[in-house]
Amino acid sequence: MAVVSNKIENVYPLTPLQEGMLFHHLANPNSAEYIMQHAYNVDMELNTENIKRALALLSVRYSALRTAFAYKKTKEIYQVVLAEREIEYNFISLVNDDKKDDNYKKILANDLNRGFDLIKDSLLRVTHVQFDEKVNKLVFSFHHIIVDGWCIGIVIDSFWKYYNSLSEGISYDELLKSVVDEKSKSSDYSEYIKWLNKQDKEKAGQFWAKELEGYDSDAKIESLHKPERTNEQVRELIGYVDQDNTEKLKMLSKNNEATINTVAEVAVGILLQRYSASDDVVYGKVVSGRNVPINGIEKMVGLFINTIPVRVSSDDNTTVGELIRTQQEKGIESTEFEYYSLAEIQNNTMQGSNLINVIFVYENYMSGQNANKDGEKNDSIYVEYVREQTNYNITISATEIDGKLGFEILYNPNQYSDLEAKFIMDRLLKICEQMAKDSEIKVSDIDAINEDEKALIVNEFSNTKSEYPVDKTVV
Repeated sequence: MAVVSNKIENVYPLTPLQEGMLFHHLANPNSAEYIMQHAYNVDMELNTENIKRALALLSVRYSALRTAFAYKKTKEIYQVVLAEREIEYNFISLVNDDKKDDNYKKILANDLNRGFDLIKDSLLRVTHVQFDEKVNKLVFSFHHIIVDGWCIGIVIDSFWKYYNSLSEGISYDELLKSVVDEKSKSSDYSEYIKWLNKQDKEKAGQFWAKELEGYDSDAKIESLHKPERTNEQVRELIGYVDQDNTEKLKMLSKNNEATINTVAEVAVGILLQRYSASDDVVYGKVVSGRNVPINGIEKMVGLFINTIPVRVSSDDNTTVGELIRTQQEKGIESTEFEYYSLAEIQNNTMQGSNLINVIFVYENYMSGQNANKDGEKNDSIYVEYVREQTNYNITISATEIDGKLGFEILYNPNQYSDLEAKFIMDRLLKICEQMAKDSEIKVSDIDAINEDEKALIVNEFSNTKSEYPVDKTVV
């Protein structure tokens, strides 16, 4: 357990998404939902004392890393920023181990299964696994309730900045003075909480009620088969739109005064329309939460993201270009109210908590994958493993990598088989390809299913005596 101070620096309420994460944590405390592992391969000798000192400086610099959550024996739930909190550091040597890779996997699994106590534990812990003198693994495990993906890059870059400075002979006391000075001149996460609490929530509630007015579906991706039970909670699948079609999608976004983000949103919306056999669907979109007037918010560490509904509606005559323009306009309109609680939005709908079944996020934040103290690439340090999980059975993320639009599907393997996940990805990529080839194609004319999936379904259908379920769709 990390050393905890009794002195309190600050106390403030939770954000809407933090409240949701805490709810899921309390409902299922043994789940690995919202635990993020970022494992780095480090091909150089590491000094354990300098790692500890660098982590101590991180704790001083970022108040989110000193946060605990008070929810027992209190009428209200608060996040409590401690004056001091030691970031947990564990060193494990596998230097003389004949099964390094196998035991490293066990270390990752044990770390994940351990989870976090949101009151007592440091909500960032670092596990240092030494393979050899100059071959190391550094595993940064966070609970999502204190940071989002944008922050991880900031935290990792700061860690290496401090570590390298210490390695170059700069004293801890000198660095501490610099960190304290930097902190005093920077906005803190508490400023965002203050801003959030001043917002007109009644106006925001009215906006979302109007946006969802008349929506009577619960769009989802149904599983055709229940897969075999597994202890795994999440698997991932990655797919790419080729470079040529990615360029066409960029041009499509430009011609319709939209972003590639919006084009990806539309593709996911059409995918969900096909699976739901409906031209009116809603899914959840993760927003950065940093479009607020706070100086230096792009460098702040904390949980800023939120999940908001995205409604994608079309008719028989709607073209892809028209739908992109519509979604871009709606996205701009919703920016003012993207801080609002998803739970409150859902409470005002007939679907309640079933309003959203699929999550989408476009990731364009820095990753901190190959950074040294100057922010330049360092081939001796790189990400070798990233693990994230939400409480949704399907999460689709998109980003541009090496000139190609990439999609990642995180799916619950107890809900979807690997083959079904592949079909979901194949459909999404096929939708993107058709959008790229013809911006004036009607949404209703887009064919999402590929020949392999058609053949499999027809073959399965012909080999069963039962009627095909009427609530399934293969179009």
